[in-house]
Amino acid sequence: MEHEIGDAAKAIWKLFPRKSRLAALNLGGGTQWVTTRTVRYYLDKYHLFDASSNSTGMDDVYGNRVATFRRMLEAHIESGVRYKVHYHDIGDGHNTSEANFRAVLDIAKVHQDKLWIAGLADIHKYETERRGAKLAIENRSERRIILKVSCTTELELYDQPLTIDVTLPESWATERVVVTNHNAREMDVRKVSAPAGGVLRFDVSPTEAEYTIEKTLQPN
Repeated sequence: MEHEIGDAAKAIWKLFPRKSRLAALNLGGGTQWVTTRTVRYYLDKYHLFDASSNSTGMDDVYGNRVATFRRMLEAHIESGVRYKVHYHDIGDGHNTSEANFRAVLDIAKVHQDKLWIAGLADIHKYETERRGAKLAIENRSERRIILKVSCTTELELYDQPLTIDVTLPESWATERVVVTNHNAREMDVRKVSAPAGGVLRFDVSPTEAEYTIEKTLQPN
């Protein structure tokens, strides 16, 4: 286990020296280890999390994979939780035909405006950070709102940016709105549509910080 888990983790760290060391461990269904230590020991030692469960196998032998993917994806979109699928190999004569793989991609494309497609580690980081995050209004006035973000996760490992959506007051609809961080640096802000109206969306680090949302004079 030290070789197959530990040495593999070290090799990944060496490839990405400036990235978080947190990674997913996906235990194969046919793998068996007889050990003197628990799997938890190796997970903690090498900054791993167990990503083995709750995955839909996409091998054609299971039958109706495209229909199953459509049904499962739509159910997970409705409930707002992550959905994981796995492939062994793709192509004619392999576990998944190219036609079925492309059909699944077409289904995902139909729903692309509702999806964030990412690796297991980034998704795990985001979910963990979000559970440990708090957002509060620190101060407000007619032209300015100060938001305070706090997060209990360790930034060295949990470095996936969090997303804040802000629905603006109706009186701000025609104003130019700027978001700045604690260093007074302007943030990259996207405007998105939502049922409640226009929304400002911006990404923040999962740590304690303040952000100022301010309406400014329109340029001449």
